[in-house]
Amino acid sequence: MKNQYISILLLVCLSFISGCKSESSDPTPQDNQKTLLMNNGLSWTLGTVTKDGLDVTDQFTGFKLTVGDFTYTTVNALPSAWPASGTWSFANEAGTLVDRNDGVQIAVTVTTTSLQLTFSVTGLGDGGRIKGVNGQYVFNLVAG
Repeated sequence: MKNQYISILLLVCLSFISGCKSESSDPTPQDNQKTLLMNNGLSWTLGTVTKDGLDVTDQFTGFKLTVGDFTYTTVNALPSAWPASGTWSFANEAGTLVDRNDGVQIAVTVTTTSLQLTFSVTGLGDGGRIKGVNGQYVFNLVAG
């Protein structure tokens, strides 16, 4: 009889242990996006840039973007549109919206070979050249 109780107790314990779910180590959508954005530590290089639908690629000749662990650096950017460096964070669970530390929110579409960033720059004042930076930008970058 004692062996029966021990057998039943072991069976109950095994069923509890096998029924426990372990923590999932599957990457989240944000993890996947971050990996793609970081581009294996390589810079994203310029493809094209539009501002309010007009091609302004020539204003960003030599532009490069390097995305790090919630940081970024740029080369040959217009500082009013793209600061030389800063930090970023995800603005949604899907990882398709990013907030830069300067308050600009960026819509992100990324693959292993391309990165599209869409954002608006506003509130830079009424001066001619400075006001001319205001608008909606679309950066199409390629993996470096």
